[in-house]
Amino acid sequence: MKKQVVHFLRPKLAHFEKTVDNIQDESRKKAAQVAVAEVKARLSNGYAKYILLSSIEEPTVTSVISSAGGVTNLVNAGNDFTVTAVAFGNVGISITATMGDQSITGYWLLPTK
Repeated sequence: MKKQVVHFLRPKLAHFEKTVDNIQDESRKKAAQVAVAEVKARLSNGYAKYILLSSIEEPTVTSVISSAGGVTNLVNAGNDFTVTAVAFGNVGISITATMGDQSITGYWLLPTK
């Protein structure tokens, strides 16, 4: 009787393990998306701060990063993530957040008039 029960449950347990793994992967993806969104928000705040404090010069990618507290502050997302922010040309910033084996990349573009 015990062997029959184990034999019956084994495929169900395997399916359950796959489901749990899928849920964990999705959670990591969503958490990485939140980290990218946080960096985008910091950049937008930095842009607004720069505009308010410097009405003479047009903001550049470098000035926005500086106004957002610098690269170290920008990518500080705690110990759960690895976040990188890299300028691409003079038009924006590429942001990649990695949690475990899940990576998400987003872009913040310098607003134009």
